[in-house]
Amino acid sequence: MKHELGTILQDSGIRVDWRDQSDVAVSDSFPNLVVVKFRGKCRMDPVPYLYDERGPLAFTYSTDGAVLPFSEIACDKVRSSLRTAMWGGDYKRSDMLFGRALARVLAHELYHVLAKTQSHAGHGIAEGSLSGAQLISERLQLNAAELNRMHDAVQSPGNR
Repeated sequence: MKHELGTILQDSGIRVDWRDQSDVAVSDSFPNLVVVKFRGKCRMDPVPYLYDERGPLAFTYSTDGAVLPFSEIACDKVRSSLRTAMWGGDYKRSDMLFGRALARVLAHELYHVLAKTQSHAGHGIAEGSLSGAQLISERLQLNAAELNRMHDAVQSPGNR
């Protein structure tokens, strides 16, 4: 997941510094902090089970139209979505595909948080809905406009 997210963000100028909540002291301070919770079972099982995948794979909180730096990823829904697109040899590399999918869902939510927008793009990671096939495809990126929007928002004087 970390490797895939790094690949997605490589041209954005944005650096992700991963921290576990238990490793952060009360006195720590971070510019452009984003908090993400992974809910559910965040690993692939060798035997698929049925899960209702309707609804969003993740969401970012907002209030009064302002996007907040808090997101949640529904691992069970992501995993279920992948299962609809996996076949044959995909099951041998299911952990890698799940990590790829989580990174893409996370990148989608980071787009909302860092670009400070609730809007979606017409295609790519920032589009409104991502299918299981898109989440495990060989390549799915943020387009240049979205990368620039994220970069500009992070670099604006009020965010330094």
